[in-house]
Amino acid sequence: MFQTHVAKDADQKPTLKLTLDMHVTEEDRERSIIGFYEQTNVDWTRPFEVELKGDCAIGDGVKKYLF
Repeated sequence: MFQTHVAKDADQKPTLKLTLDMHVTEEDRERSIIGFYEQTNVDWTRPFEVELKGDCAIGDGVKKYLF
């Protein structure tokens, strides 16, 4: 029931978007990820999208790569 309640109207919410530049160092990418998750007052039930700059990968595979 809780999951249904939380996910209700999730498609209507604006997308959370994380953009990572694949041409910078791994340390810089990790800093970007940490900064993204340290944001305050974020509705984490919103749809999530990842963009890898400098990489032609798209879709759910990008999310799997990130996690």
